[in-house]
Order: sequence, then structure tokens, then C-alpha cells
Amino acid sequence: MATRSGIVRALILAVAATGAAITVGVVRDSPRPAAPSASTGPTTQPLATGLGSVDTSTAAVRRGPFCDAVPGADVQAAVDDPSPSAATWSNGDQLGSGTDVAHEYGCSWTAPAGTAASGWVFAPPVTVQRAQELVASAKSRPGCKPLPGAATFGSPSIALTCTTGGKTTLSYRGLFGDAWLVCQLAGSRATDPADVADRWCASVLRSAA
Repeated sequence: MATRSGIVRALILAVAATGAAITVGVVRDSPRPAAPSASTGPTTQPLATGLGSVDTSTAAVRRGPFCDAVPGADVQAAVDDPSPSAATWSNGDQLGSGTDVAHEYGCSWTAPAGTAASGWVFAPPVTVQRAQELVASAKSRPGCKPLPGAATFGSPSIALTCTTGGKTTLSYRGLFGDAWLVCQLAGSRATDPADVADRWCASVLRSAA
């Protein structure tokens, strides 16, 4: 017959074993801490998209204000300045001190160093025939020549590099539906101004579309 002390000892061992089993079960069944999630912050760099990545043949541009949609980071990257001066104009606005008025919606940003990025869209609808005339007129400007290797910018379209007074202006002009869109980068001091102009015009197009 088991002694009283032996019985008590057996009960203590049983309880201890049961407690250990419960503890192990809790540890196994408890959810593990979630792994730290990857950063969801913005990863897109300014002027990340080039015209070659945009289907300009199907892009639709509205003949109206679009400047508020242009990303500020793209503007700063285009002119290489964190706080350029801005100007906007709309259809019917007076131009300068004369009597001429604007027939377009546009905007420009200018850095203290003189680099300027701009874009505008004609307010009136433009036909294909009129667009072809605009292309021919742009080509004939003094000091201007087609920009080598330029991506398409609507149809018809023209990309130009123009030099006047020692300052070079790169521009894209093209027809999107019935909207004639123009973008420019002037006086850029970038290592590759043509690449910056390409990406700037992609930003303008996406903002106006």
C-alpha cells in the first residue's frame, strides 16, 4: 500500500506535468508577432516617366486648365530648384500691357538661375490640317531644328531644339484629339537636357490628359 507521502508526491508530479502541457500548448497556439511590413511610402522619383512609356497615340487631352495637376516635385526637378516662381494664364487673359488676349491655358515655372519649364494647351479645337500647319511653322523658326531621337507627342507632332541668344529651348508640340498641347524646357543646366525635357513633357501630358 502506498504511503500518504507517496500519494502526495504523485499528485504533485501529475499537476506539474499537466501545467507544463498546458503551458506548451499555449505557447504553440499563441499567434506569432507579425513581421514588420515593408514601407508603403512613395517610391516614385520625380520625372520618373519618359514619353517612351506613354501611349501618346491614344492619350486624350482636355482643352482646359491643368496646371494644378502638375506634380510639384516634377516642376522642381525640371528646373532644378526647390522654389521656382510660377505664372499661370487662362483663355481670355490679357497678355502683357497690350490688347492681345490668350487663347490657351498654360503655366510656367522659372528658377532664379533662369531655367524655365512650361506647358500650355490651345483653348479652341484644332483640326489635323491646322496641326500640320503648326508643325510646319514651328520647323521654320530661326535657330530651330528637329530634336534627334525624340519620342512622338501626339499626331501630328514635332520636337524641336531652338537656340537664341545662347539659350537653348527644347519643346514638344502635338495634337491629341482636337487639343494642341505644347511643353517647353528652356535654359536647362542638366547633364542631359533632352532627357529632362522628354520627362517633363511626359509629366505635362499626363497632367493635361
